[in-house]
Order: sequence, then C-alpha cells, then structure tokens
Amino acid sequence: MKYPKPLAEKTIQRMYDEIGLSQSRFLCLLIFFNCCAQLYGAAPLWELWNVYKELGNRVMKVRKKDFLQFASVARRDANCGFQVWEAGELFRDVQGTEEDRFVTYHGLIDGSKQSLGMFNQLYYLQGDLNPCVPDNFLTYYSLKLTKEMEQFQNYLAGLYSTSSVLKVDGKEVPNPYMGLKLTEFVNEYISDGEDDDDEDASEARNIFSVSWFMCNIGVPALYDFLVSVLEAAGVDMTAQEKKRLSRHISQMRKTGRLWCQYGWRSDELKAMNGPTDASDPEDEED
Repeated sequence: MKYPKPLAEKTIQRMYDEIGLSQSRFLCLLIFFNCCAQLYGAAPLWELWNVYKELGNRVMKVRKKDFLQFASVARRDANCGFQVWEAGELFRDVQGTEEDRFVTYHGLIDGSKQSLGMFNQLYYLQGDLNPCVPDNFLTYYSLKLTKEMEQFQNYLAGLYSTSSVLKVDGKEVPNPYMGLKLTEFVNEYISDGEDDDDEDASEARNIFSVSWFMCNIGVPALYDFLVSVLEAAGVDMTAQEKKRLSRHISQMRKTGRLWCQYGWRSDELKAMNGPTDASDPEDEED
C-alpha cells in the first residue's frame, strides 16, 4: 500500500483552478480539511460533508461536487497538510466510492503495516460516534494544545537524566546525558536519526510528540510505555514520579479532543451517554 506520488506545484495549481473555486472558497476548504485532520485524525468524506453542512454560515457555500473534487486534487498535493486515502487502500476487499475516501492526519498512515494497524484501531474506537463539531471548530487549523497538554510539556521539560548508566540492548552503558534536562539532549540510543538536522530537537519534545499521538489513537498502555522511555533516558522513575506522570496522562485524556473520541472531550461524551463505571487506567497506577 503506497500513497500516490505528489504532482508538481504548477500541475496541482492548474487542477485546483479547473474546479472553478474562488480563492476564498479554496482557502475555506483548505482550512476546513486541516481542521478535520487535527480534530478527528481520520474520517470519510461523506461524514466530513455532513460536518461542513453543519457548520452553516461559519463556512462558505460550496457544491458537493466541488467539495469532492477538491479532496481528489489534495490527494496529490504535498503541501495541503493532510492526506486523502482510497477506501480500498485501507480496507481489504473494499472498493469504495469517491465519498468513501478517508481524510487523515498527515503522518498517521505511512503505508507500513504498523501504521495501518494504528488506523484500524482508531477506526474501531471511533465506532458509531458522530464527529464533534465544536463552536471553535475553525481554530483547529493547526495543533491546538489544551492547558493540560502544556502542563505535561512543562513537566517533561523539568525532568533530568540522573542515572549514571543507561540500559541499551540489555547491557548497561555509561550515561552521556547525566545531569542534563530532557530539553538538552536527544537519546541517540533510541533515536531514529530524523532529528539530526533539527536544532530544536530534544528528548522532551520527542516524548511529548509520541504521547500526544498515542493519546489520540487510544493506546491503552501509554503509562507503561512512557515509564520505559523515561527510564531509558536516565530519569529516576520513583513511586512519586510515576504518580505525577500518571496524573498528567489522565488529565490529557480527560480534557483533550481526541481522535479516538471523534473530537469529543470525555466530559462531553459522559454528558451524552451518562456516567460509566469504567475508570481511567492511569488513575489506578501506583
């Protein structure tokens, strides 16, 4: 499964022009689809058309035909900010129509089996939910952090690598980052090398990015994963530190508009469906 290669910018611009949209309508659709990718992670076009209609006078009127054609061109546009996948590329033995295409967060699916598995998990967790359309929908054009997510960022930024040794492939090696904050290094022992040319790269930022992504797709074992990653960076994960980490994860899950909840916050879902007996697993960690 491979995403189609992007077309040249001039070709893409010509294809957009052929749809016949005004510049303002073009920008409106570009903002809309990016908001959808940020809020939902993945959603079929027929569902997004319903969202567009629900937005009413908050967006400009467009024909459904132009809406679908815009998505078709964006599929080959490397700079649109999101991806558009055919249903047959995501589901086995499914052909699908133009309306069954999925708009996804850029980077959610990279063609690997692992990323396809993450998409399938997200799709399963979204289940029968209708996508949330918050009043400030159009502010989600780019990453929008909650207060709790910012607090988690600050928490990670304040952690130090204090262990004298690191465990690498089952062996102990001297810790070259001892005494440094997580904002002052990238753990080269687990880095994939993508940060080599990024001056702002840090272990704190990498851990936050992974946490944000795993929260969104509904990974249940996030706490255990983060404990292992922080220990691999030389952080002394005492019982008290584990409780602090647990609280941050729990708060992010409770207050965030998560993909796995189709953009709804947990409190909004509880208000619609009533309280449940299920508790957040992070609330129960020691």
